[in-house]
Amino acid sequence: MNVELDASRCVRCGRCIQVCSPALFERLEDKTVRFIEEDAERCIKCGHCIAVCPKAAIRFKGFGPEELAPVIQAPLSEEQRAMLFKGHRSTRVYKKDPIPRDILNAALEDANNAPSAFNLRPVHWTVVEGVEKIDAISAAVAAWMHTLGGELKIVAQNYERGIDRILRHAPCVIFAHADPKSFMACTSCSVAAAFLDLSLHSRGIGSCWAGFVVDAAQAGVTLPGVPIPENHQVYAVLMAGYKPFEYARLTPHGPTPATFA
Repeated sequence: MNVELDASRCVRCGRCIQVCSPALFERLEDKTVRFIEEDAERCIKCGHCIAVCPKAAIRFKGFGPEELAPVIQAPLSEEQRAMLFKGHRSTRVYKKDPIPRDILNAALEDANNAPSAFNLRPVHWTVVEGVEKIDAISAAVAAWMHTLGGELKIVAQNYERGIDRILRHAPCVIFAHADPKSFMACTSCSVAAAFLDLSLHSRGIGSCWAGFVVDAAQAGVTLPGVPIPENHQVYAVLMAGYKPFEYARLTPHGPTPATFA
C-alpha cells in the first residue's frame, strides 16, 4: 500500500477526498474518512493528499509529511509579475560564459515540478554545454536543412555565411525528451520546458526555443554529442546563456484573443 491514513490524526475535513484524482478516499456513514486500500494500485502518487492534509494524518510509504517543506505564501508584486512574464524575451545573442551547474540544477528542479498527465512524469533532460559541441549540432541541422526548400534552406545558407539562426552559438542547449509511448509525452515536455524557460529568466539567464533542432531530431537527424535514448523522442529544445545586453522596454502584443462563454 502506498498511502497510510492515521485515523487518530484525521479531523474528517474531507480535503483528501476532494483533491484525489482517482478518488481513492471515501467518507463512511459515521463521517470518518477511509483510504480505499483495495484500489491502491490506482494511486498516481501525485502527493496532493499528503500536501493538503492540515493535520499530517496521511503518509506515503517511505516518507511522511514532516519531510515535506511547508508552503510559504510569498505573492509577487504586480511589478514583479509583469517583469516575469511581460519582460521575458527570446534571447538570440549570448555571451560565451558557461552557466554555473548550481543554477542549471536549480532551474531543472523548478521544471521538474511541471504538471504531467496522470503524474506520469515522463520528461527527461539532456544538457549539452560548450560552444564547440553546440556548433557541431547546428552544423548537422544545417546539413539536413540543405536537403529541404523554402525558409529552412535559407537558414542553412545563412549558417554557411556565419549567421547561425539554429543554436546561435549558445553556450548551453537543453533537450526535453520522453518515451513517445508515454501518455501526452509531447505536452508534458513542452510544459516542463516552459517552466524551465521562465525559471532561467527569473535567474538572469536568457533562453530561446530551438524549434529547428526539434524538427531535425524528429526527422531522424543524428545530433552529434547528444545522448538521447533510442526509445525517446525529442519534443522541446532550449538554448540558454548569459545575455550581453538587456532590453530597455516592453513590447506590445495587441489585445489578448480570449472569449468568455
